[in-house]
Amino acid sequence: MKQILNTNQSITRYFRHDLTKFLSLLFFACFLTNVGSAQLLKWNTFGNAGTETTEPSIFNDPNIAPTNLTLSGITPAANANRLGGSGWFDTGNSNPSTLANAIAGNNYIQFVVTPNSGFSFTPTSFVFNWDRSSTGPASVTLRSSADGFVADLGTVNGIVASAFATNTITITGLNALNTATTFRLYGYNATATSGTAGFDIGSNVVNVQLNGTTASYSASPVISVSGTPLSALSTTYGTASSNTSFSISATSLTAGVLLTAPTGFEISTTANSGFANSFTLGGAGNIAATTIYVRLKANAIVANSPYSGSINCTSAGANAVNIPTVASVVNPLALT
Repeated sequence: MKQILNTNQSITRYFRHDLTKFLSLLFFACFLTNVGSAQLLKWNTFGNAGTETTEPSIFNDPNIAPTNLTLSGITPAANANRLGGSGWFDTGNSNPSTLANAIAGNNYIQFVVTPNSGFSFTPTSFVFNWDRSSTGPASVTLRSSADGFVADLGTVNGIVASAFATNTITITGLNALNTATTFRLYGYNATATSGTAGFDIGSNVVNVQLNGTTASYSASPVISVSGTPLSALSTTYGTASSNTSFSISATSLTAGVLLTAPTGFEISTTANSGFANSFTLGGAGNIAATTIYVRLKANAIVANSPYSGSINCTSAGANAVNIPTVASVVNPLALT
């Protein structure tokens, strides 16, 4: 009779634990179905041995590159269906450990969101299924490289051990990100080095998801110059002067850069030939740093000397850049 009673108690505990996992999964699936924004990235740790150090995404928005979840400072442990492990608590930490401890110990799981060229992304929430042992981290905080991992994007506290909790961190303030951005989920409020935790799930469904939106992105064209101020020039009528020069580059152009020299000067991309009053450099896209040579014309009139003015650099949609020349002299040709 005692044996039967013990057996019944075991069955009851089993089904109670199984029911907890089932309800957690059901809630998680319903939440993902009803999220208000699109899904950017999804992961599923079901089937893991628990010894993995990375987890590849199983879905990515067409405008976002696939990416991995990656452990840092965490030792994988053989927990089925999990990406995580032990090491959330380091020797010398406060007990329980703090966020500052986790940051100092580099104890986190991270992923990098990389938008495709010409697109930006705006993350709106991070939804994840998390489980921990009794001494594992009961709190997690999300930060990003957008500000050098300084500000908290959101925190979840009081995560119950062995409960397979579903958690949501709402993300605000990160809008139209057009470069690769790293997100780190720090784990803390752990009490022992042996404590384990990580993304976990008991069924073959998505259990880690980044929600948000993507949009086409067009960077503003920018013209940049260096190597100024220019040097003063002098020459004798009938002979072009020696050169002075500057460097020009540009990004995100919709058209080339038109360079126009002031009266009495001429410009070229080569030191000894190709000089003209104006020309267009490059086209749509970027322009690598290019040297522009400047000189007084051979036929610059002596009566108008000294010559000065600005070299104008313009392109559609970009702020014009004007490079002042220094007063330069044309001397009369000596009579013989």
